[in-house]
Amino acid sequence: MASPCAKGLFHRAIGQSGGLFEPLQLAPSYLLINAQRDGSAYVSSVGADSIAALRKLPAADLLGGKAASVSHPVVGTNELPVAPYDAFSLGSHNDVPLLVGFNAEEARAFNVGSVKAATFADDIKRRFGPLPAPLMDAYPHQTDAQALQSRLDLERDLRFGWDMWAWARLQAQPGRGRVYFYYFKQQPPFPKGSIYENWGASHFTELWYMFDHLNQEDNWRWSATDRQLAGSMASYWTNFAKSGDPNGEGLPLWPPFEGEGKVLHLGEPIAVHELPNKDRLQIFDAVYNSLRSKAL
Repeated sequence: MASPCAKGLFHRAIGQSGGLFEPLQLAPSYLLINAQRDGSAYVSSVGADSIAALRKLPAADLLGGKAASVSHPVVGTNELPVAPYDAFSLGSHNDVPLLVGFNAEEARAFNVGSVKAATFADDIKRRFGPLPAPLMDAYPHQTDAQALQSRLDLERDLRFGWDMWAWARLQAQPGRGRVYFYYFKQQPPFPKGSIYENWGASHFTELWYMFDHLNQEDNWRWSATDRQLAGSMASYWTNFAKSGDPNGEGLPLWPPFEGEGKVLHLGEPIAVHELPNKDRLQIFDAVYNSLRSKAL
């Protein structure tokens, strides 16, 4: 499963997704020596030759050149001496309670373009590099509708789902602080004709509910269910900030995540269920694990 094709995919995908727990074999630019090289190339690309010269440039100029090449964490610094996956595996991280999760339709907030069954594989290859066969098989694309859904599901799992699942499992080991895992699936009443139309439970939509800020969009048709969910989520997050435990009076029980256990679905109703896409995340897991033993 760990072929050169996998490297082609993940070298690019990790940079776009901002993932932290994938193998460093797939993100060599995260290593300090390579990041320093990329940083020097960036400095030259905007016409500077030193930190002092950079500080003299207009802010807009700093966004030019190869700015996107350094938008990732760097492993090997004082702040991040080892990869997060290794730190959690060794137990050398700050062991504190965690509250993590992701949204059911994360990728609907991104412009995936026109997705067609006939060009699905070529589009994936062009954007990410060739996918290993097990991953391609996990996202069927026989029709245009199926291809669109698979593209959205793939980007959700690659950019967010697997990382949150990995983070939760690494923390959910005996003797470590509790971790609470959520799966947000509520679809806000996005107005037709707005930039949010058809986004569903996309990236960042949970924030309106988590902060109980529905009234920031007071012309939207929020339902009683939306408002109840917002109140519950704000209480969960506030309780967690206070005590490391989101549970409280009047709230549906949110049990700690236990590695392969169930998660709290945030929607109508709030309830504990299996993670819907776990079978696909397990395929990512197999690909990643097969690469960790390879030399950097």
